[in-house]
Amino acid sequence: MLDMDLLSRLLEAEVNFKHTRFERVVVEAMQAFEDGKSLDRHFNQLPTKAELLRELIESLKGKSVYKTLRLINEGKTVEKEVELKGLSSLFTHIVIECQSRKEFRQLLPLVHDRIGVLMYTLT
Repeated sequence: MLDMDLLSRLLEAEVNFKHTRFERVVVEAMQAFEDGKSLDRHFNQLPTKAELLRELIESLKGKSVYKTLRLINEGKTVEKEVELKGLSSLFTHIVIECQSRKEFRQLLPLVHDRIGVLMYTLT
């Protein structure tokens, strides 16, 4: 990976994981970058957006929205109105989760964008 690509990825990680339990990993990655060392070990310790999304959906097991979100996450087809309700609920749950786990904030733009697309495709 080019230095600019690495730097971009590192800066994104800094924003996504600031004030989280993963902040130390990002600080160590920055030091490794400055020292010209590999960042793979550090990046592998950070959760991906997909992993965070799965974790949040699993935490909603037992709630009415769980089945809908699981279907959406698996790429199964659901009615647009059902998907919109599910994603709206997910957005709210992300905001709630962000109160204690800031790393979930990186999911907000993804879900918000999808909600926006769905709003304009309802007929």
